[in-house]
Amino acid sequence: MPATKESKSKATAAASWKRAQPEEIKLPSGNTAALIRPNMYVLIKTGQVPDEMMRMLEGDDTLDFKEKQSAIEWQVSVAFAEPKVVLGEAQDGELSIDDVEDRDKSAVLEFIGGLI
Repeated sequence: MPATKESKSKATAAASWKRAQPEEIKLPSGNTAALIRPNMYVLIKTGQVPDEMMRMLEGDDTLDFKEKQSAIEWQVSVAFAEPKVVLGEAQDGELSIDDVEDRDKSAVLEFIGGLI
């Protein structure tokens, strides 16, 4: 939604500004997850975006399938607040991205606004 000019209201005070909070979403598999819409600008600024994702964001059309898949899986994993989803082998209390069903990955991408 584009920014709009409001003629009769005051700006939101900094103390009242809302940060993104996790939302409980029932996924197609029947599992429920707490998801958050990642702030890509912050992730880029803080160096948390992997090379494949940066190349995708920059419009690099030379990425092979495995690189694209890696970028997509990273994007899905950072949307999970609970359970924590990791790209590698899961430890106690974590879930590997490989254990997330494809239909759930698609639902998460839809929740966060689609593939970037």
